[in-house]
Amino acid sequence: MNGREFTLSLDPTQCKFGKWLATFTTDDPRLPALLLRARLPHDRIHAMGREVLELAEHGHRNEALAKIEQHRSTVLSALVCLLDEVVQRVRETSRQVFIVLKGKAGFVGLCVDSLSSVVHVDEKDVQPPDGMPMIESFKALIGSWTNPHSGAITRLLDVRELYPALALDTATPE
Repeated sequence: MNGREFTLSLDPTQCKFGKWLATFTTDDPRLPALLLRARLPHDRIHAMGREVLELAEHGHRNEALAKIEQHRSTVLSALVCLLDEVVQRVRETSRQVFIVLKGKAGFVGLCVDSLSSVVHVDEKDVQPPDGMPMIESFKALIGSWTNPHSGAITRLLDVRELYPALALDTATPE
């Protein structure tokens, strides 16, 4: 319609959003319902794309442009509103977790994805990094620890190696 070849996907499962939507998972019980509501307008936009291309191929450029404008103010607008709700929901439920350490150089915060538990790790249960391919040169890696309750393997890092300027004061308070 504007002299350029159309190269995007008309298949709603093959565009970037459609591929993301098909693989997205979450622990939030409300997000899947919001995203499910986005499927219909998303699919309609792709169907409209096929119609617009067909109209343009048959010389009905003005009709094709009118259809685009109609969908921009209805279907596309509805999809944008739904996606705004998704973004708002993610903002409401996402909380950054920082582990703050104080050292001689001041404070440093380590942002973690989540903090699900705090556990005691006995030094005898730590497996050294020996034999971990391409990792033995990473000085901050202390080793790995297997949680006896869940079986999850956790990599243990030395914050002093990650952030040497912190110079943690490891002396016990009097």
